[in-house]
Amino acid sequence: MPASVARFLQSQRRLSAALRGAFAGASALVALAGCSPRETSSKAESTEAPKPRQAIRLQMDWYPQAEHGGFYQALAKGFYAESGLDVEILPGGPGAFIAQKLATGRVDVAIGRSDDVFTAVEQGLPLVIIGVFMQRDPLCLLLHEDDPVRDFSGLDGRAVMAHPGAAWVRHVEARHGISINLVPMNYGLARFLADPSFIQQGYVTNEAFVARRAGARVRTLLIADSGNESLRVITTHRAFLRENLPALRTLVAQSLRGWDDFMHGDPTPARALIRARNERLDDEIFTHAREAMRTHRLVDGDPARGEAPGRMSRARLQRQLDQLRELKLLRPDFVLEDAVSFAAQPDENGPAPPSK
Repeated sequence: MPASVARFLQSQRRLSAALRGAFAGASALVALAGCSPRETSSKAESTEAPKPRQAIRLQMDWYPQAEHGGFYQALAKGFYAESGLDVEILPGGPGAFIAQKLATGRVDVAIGRSDDVFTAVEQGLPLVIIGVFMQRDPLCLLLHEDDPVRDFSGLDGRAVMAHPGAAWVRHVEARHGISINLVPMNYGLARFLADPSFIQQGYVTNEAFVARRAGARVRTLLIADSGNESLRVITTHRAFLRENLPALRTLVAQSLRGWDDFMHGDPTPARALIRARNERLDDEIFTHAREAMRTHRLVDGDPARGEAPGRMSRARLQRQLDQLRELKLLRPDFVLEDAVSFAAQPDENGPAPPSK
């Protein structure tokens, strides 16, 4: 985890320890003063009740799965609760309309792809990226082993099942000078398994493994290897950011702590919670997904490229903005601050000041 996040978490732990010490000292003084049990009870009842944890509704982009593991690890191990947050993780799925939910205040925070957030802001939604939890996107193309396509340039004229309007399609076409025949996504593998010439979008962490388990000989092209700069990000509503900055800074820090623990520690707490909420997810798929995230360095990133777990690089985000602007998916005067805020990034200064 980035040193800034570690320092932020350490400062929170020191603050909690100091408060516990102060309370213990006050209790000892009461005892030394010779208060009777009834007097002590009366004084305790008159003290201010503990501040309730702040509720945050955190929207996932799909059903509970290993690709959400760090958030569930933070929830299962109490990282959010011990830092004063009451986080409710909400599942996604087809037709979840996450950006719309976030824009209308039905959820407080959501996860997704950075290019989707940029284009949503371009369309007028008041969304803002506040954190990064994956340095590389797991999105890929599934191909059969014998398919003649060996790189993205070979997709010219081929039919590919993907999300209509996906920014990565426009980027691949422009970068490689090709034209793809887009087939609308149906979220299933039946057509791919039945047709050895079929190509479709999927996750290298999930659908690729499921197709192989069904007997297909599968190759993948990772969209991140096409030059696409998309990150997996944490997003909120601009008004929620203004009104809840300390809580969001804590949410980002504890989520990254959860991801570090999930990827490099024992993932059992997250696995148990995810399996309880998604009975269709078996252990084999879960284990493969976590290993694929490690193999492809989706969370940790590539140090040679300046990537690190949780790193929110201004230069990286600017490169993606430039890509989208060149594709005319963003207006010419679109700037990074229109869709990105670094205010919730944990830093060496410790916790953000209390809300007024």
